[in-house]
Amino acid sequence: PYLKLRLWTRDDSSKTPAQIDKWQIRHSGIPETAIDPKSGFFISGDTLKQGDDLIFSVATKNISPYDMDSLLVKYWIQTSDNQIINITEKRLKPHPSGDIISDTVSYNTIQLSGINSIWTEFNPTISSGGYDQPEQYHFNNISRYPFFISVDNANPLLDVTFDGIHIL
Repeated sequence: PYLKLRLWTRDDSSKTPAQIDKWQIRHSGIPETAIDPKSGFFISGDTLKQGDDLIFSVATKNISPYDMDSLLVKYWIQTSDNQIINITEKRLKPHPSGDIISDTVSYNTIQLSGINSIWTEFNPTISSGGYDQPEQYHFNNISRYPFFISVDNANPLLDVTFDGIHIL
């Protein structure tokens, strides 16, 4: 919708503009992947006990007619006090047109408490400032899922006996 064409012609003899039969623009499209929760989404629970493993799985689908190279994915946790914990950044298999990739990550919650969020970004930005590979849109590559970590309020009770007699 934002494409504009401009033609400048010059004819000194007859003073008439050139008559154009056809303007042709050649375009090679770029791929597009989007997070697709219908194709695959799993979280081990929206409320976990401190120390439990958070298991998170999400899927992305190549919704364009163009193939993508191996897809980079990045996971991080935003803690209840807005600290960022990078979990992993890994490269997945190539992502042809119509393909669905589901990926799973696990993280131990021993250092977490309260309301946290797990973030996923497919085809993330890289150190040079752009994205890992060209893509039409990026807003549909990021997901955030909040979860709650409950903290143990009671100290564990250790009861030791030897031959049925409590040791003092």
